Amino acid sequence: MSRGSFHAFLVAQFLGAANDNLLKTFLTLQATSGVWRATTGEGVSGDITLLFTLPFLLLSGFAGQFADRYPKHRVIRSLKLAEVVVVAGALVAIGVGSFSGAMVAFVALAVQSALFGPAKYGAIPELVAPGDLSRANGAVNLTTNAAVIIGIIAGGAISDGYDGQGVGATPWLLAVSVAGVVAAWRIRPLPAHSPTLPLRAAVWTPLIEGLRVMRRDRPLWRTALAWASFYFVAAVVLSAVPVLGRAFFPSASEHHTEIAMLMAGALVGIGVSSLLAGIWSQHRIRLGLVKWGALAIASALLAFALWPHSYGGALAGLSALGLASGFYIVPLQALLQARADHDARGRVLGAVNALSFAFIAAGGGAYKIAAEQGVTPQATLIGTGVVMFVVAVVVARWIRVGGITTAA
Repeated sequence: MSRGSFHAFLVAQFLGAANDNLLKTFLTLQATSGVWRATTGEGVSGDITLLFTLPFLLLSGFAGQFADRYPKHRVIRSLKLAEVVVVAGALVAIGVGSFSGAMVAFVALAVQSALFGPAKYGAIPELVAPGDLSRANGAVNLTTNAAVIIGIIAGGAISDGYDGQGVGATPWLLAVSVAGVVAAWRIRPLPAHSPTLPLRAAVWTPLIEGLRVMRRDRPLWRTALAWASFYFVAAVVLSAVPVLGRAFFPSASEHHTEIAMLMAGALVGIGVSSLLAGIWSQHRIRLGLVKWGALAIASALLAFALWPHSYGGALAGLSALGLASGFYIVPLQALLQARADHDARGRVLGAVNALSFAFIAAGGGAYKIAAEQGVTPQATLIGTGVVMFVVAVVVARWIRVGGITTAA
């Protein structure tokens, strides 16, 4: 493992994830129980999820081409510079109290993240030894979730003090972006694996190509489906939590930090379990963790939705849900990277990214439709728990019969 470069990589992606989630949390809270609530509908948190996913659906395949054709360290550096420009635009929109302007900046940041994803995940197996892949992914998931937690809590804190004018503490977004650029420049040079690969302007062409590569490898395809299923569940949960949080406080607009902590609780659990899954895997990809993680997610989700709870109980329940999740996603993530051929890894991971965000869009859309039809968040979460239980049964069967396997 090139420890200096890998640590710089961890810092760069950590800071980017923190910024993404700070802005997303700020927008969601202001739209659901803040100064912009009067101009939005009950399903607005689902709308924000959908808008965040659209760039990933459209651009992940295209981004995969760049990750294969160009050295990944250059792609990462260029996109971190772009992040600085986008964040500066977000600060201007927040300063003048423009919800639409802040949303435009948010979508632009999602575009940057969509282009960043294939290079980010494709760089991991190039920065670490094959035997360190599970531990490296555990570390990436831990630091990513730590960044998301910090971003969510900071977004809640900044949202508490926002009255529709001024930037408050949001200039920290710009400082974080600049620090991410510095970290990106400390990643060692990486080779371009397909330097003659033609860049296709058609958005869907590289995505379809990546999906075809996966379909030819049935275990890889099924692994991608299992991986993406988790994000459907995550999208529903994270859309429901800001609305559930309103029930605990008479004046929700004054308690955005506490509502943000509910979302952070789930992510603390994911970070801890991701680290544990990486440690327990040692130098192997342990698929046995996947089926138990899936069953634990389904059980925790159903228990959280059905059990009457206070704010403290909700925080504990969401943390338990997160604790189940790392054991499901870490082995699948490592397997996706290990099975993808290095010459097409960027395109394959771009297609996986797009598939995952298609499931996120489906989750956000499902929550929005349910909310508009008057379905309570608790009922929506019960339905989602049933869906995850079905996923657990299917994935366990695939692993048992070799439909998901580490063997080439």
